[in-house]
Amino acid sequence: MDLAAQKNLRVGCAPDTFLGGGHQTARKLIDDGAIGTAGRGTPSFMCLRPRTLAPAPGFYYLRGGGPMLDMGPYYITDLFSCSSDRLGDGSGDKTRLERLITSEPLNGTMIPVEVATHVTGTLEFVSGAVIASP
Repeated sequence: MDLAAQKNLRVGCAPDTFLGGGHQTARKLIDDGAIGTAGRGTPSFMCLRPRTLAPAPGFYYLRGGGPMLDMGPYYITDLFSCSSDRLGDGSGDKTRLERLITSEPLNGTMIPVEVATHVTGTLEFVSGAVIASP
């Protein structure tokens, strides 16, 4: 931080999403016109179930958690960085009212699901491109 201040630089960090090399490379290819004009897209985020991996995954299914609030901001930020100017609409639902933890040490414990675990939405970009999640 001291070196950054001396050189009048900013310091930032993030998971390998918005500021990561893969996404920055994709953004450069889009900006350079390497793929032509983007017209439509379908983003998806899927992961192994937290209840099978995390030692205490209950937070993921409670108010204030869930896939949209836990992981969604990274990918929505990435999409907005590509000149999205408007969020169309969205909706979500719970696919189950409770989940079975299969990771240790809580293996066999049922936990309540309070949040949407399936979320969809639409983004409209300045260019006119529209991205809709399935």
